Amino acid sequence: MALPEWMAVVGRGLPLTHAIEAARDVAGGGASLGSVRGLLGREALIGVVYSAAGFGLIRFFELQSRRFATLERA
Repeated sequence: MALPEWMAVVGRGLPLTHAIEAARDVAGGGASLGSVRGLLGREALIGVVYSAAGFGLIRFFELQSRRFATLERA
C-alpha cells in the first residue's frame, strides 16, 4: 500500500526512515553496507539537523525563561 504523496514527503524527513530502509536492504536483500551508504548518510544528516534544532530550541527557551523569570514562577 502506497502512502499519499504528502505523507511520503514528510516520512522522508523523519528520523529512522532511511535507517530502516537500509536495514531491510542489508538483511533481506543481501545488500552490502557500502551499497546503503547514501541511506545511512541521509540518516546521519537528519540526526544532526534534529539535534541542532533541539539544542537551539532548548537554548531559546532557557534565554526566554531567564528574560521573563518564568523559571521562578513554576
